[in-house]
This record gives sequence, C-alpha cells and structure tokens, in this order.
Amino acid sequence: MTTTLPIAAEDQPANRCIVAVVDDCRLLCDALTLLLNQCPWVETAIGISSAEGMGRIADLRPHVVMFAPSNDGAAGEWTRRLAAAGWAGPTVAFSVEETETSVLACVELGVDGMLQRSGDLEELRAVVQRVLAGQTACSPGLGGVLLRRLGGGATTRGRAEPDPLRHITPREREVLELLERGWSNQQIARELCIEVRTVKNHVHHLLDKMQVSRRGEAAARLRALRDRRTLSLVIS
Repeated sequence: MTTTLPIAAEDQPANRCIVAVVDDCRLLCDALTLLLNQCPWVETAIGISSAEGMGRIADLRPHVVMFAPSNDGAAGEWTRRLAAAGWAGPTVAFSVEETETSVLACVELGVDGMLQRSGDLEELRAVVQRVLAGQTACSPGLGGVLLRRLGGGATTRGRAEPDPLRHITPREREVLELLERGWSNQQIARELCIEVRTVKNHVHHLLDKMQVSRRGEAAARLRALRDRRTLSLVIS
C-alpha cells in the first residue's frame, strides 16, 4: 500500500522547521543532523537511510527532505519514491559539485534547492528558507554554473532565443508535461480522458511547433526552459 505524505497548511513552519536528511552513509547523516539540531531555525533534524524507507518520513512529517546527489543513481531513486508516495514538500540537494553535470542532474531530479559542496550552514539556512517560501534556490556558485551552461542559449547578438512554448495550447502543454514524465500515448489518453488518436495529434503539433523530431527532444526543451527560469531565483 502506498504511503501518502501530505503537508497540511497548519504544518508549515513559522520560524523553525523539521528536516529529514536522507543518506545511506550513516556517519555523514549523523554528523549533519547533529549540526542541524544545534541551529536555531531547526526544530528537529533526523537522519533516514533507504532501508528505513518512506514509513520513517511519514512518521516524521518533515517540512523539507534533504539528500546528497550520488553517481549510483540513489538520489534519483529517492526522488522517484518520494513522488510515488505523494510527497508534497520541497527537496534540497546538498554537497552538490560545482560542475555542469552535477548541477543539471539535480535540475533533472526536480529539486527545489541546491547547496554547493563548499556551502556552510548559513547558506543551507538561506536555501531551506527560500524553498519553504515556495521558491527555487541554489548557492551562488551553482547559479554561476547554470549561467555558463545557459549562456549558449543566446544568439550571437546577445538576444535570447524565442520561448519554444509560446505557440502551444493549454492542452498541448498538459500533454508535454506528461511526455516529460515518459508516459505513453495510452497513459496520457487515460489521464486526460481523451482518445489516443487525439493524443497523437497533440504530440504531432507539439513536435512541429517546438521544431523537434522526437518526443524526448520535446521533453528536453521543456527541461531546458525550466533551467533558464531557475536563474531568476538564484541566491545573490
């Protein structure tokens, strides 16, 4: 049975928050939770391993879940499990390397905040408070990586490329969002209560309007657009 993890309005923190730190390195997990529990802006910080799973997070009812990205795909698995369990709160990736690969991997995971590997507790506090306010936030160094990465999206005259979504309809946008999740035409049809052939027509129009030839390319362009919008919320 799926464990649901709702965040009720009355559970939102006024000043102090409950933090869940997810990591299978017990030493790292214990050290970070020990530090966080000494911070005046933290009510409680608890370390959780993958073996303990969603049940522990459901019991804790945190305001934010933190994890460190890894090369073995563990972070991606955690975000998928959180989403499948109905997690409605924000996630923050900490100890993120200041490389394009690491930063974009976190963006792909859909995190709300990122703290660079050299970040301190004050930077972490700023990131957490921003995401709890419903914003996206990252350390300045990581914002610089995004700026350099997205700088290639401008024309030689310094003018930004047109928004690839400017001509799509609201229904096509819904289809695109589901395409990005990797859904099939049949799954999209069931979700939107429309015929499969209608989905195929929407996909055809999307590819044409976005000037791409494959569904995966359309999804990638949507993610790239989100990357650009992240820049406006970088911590200064």
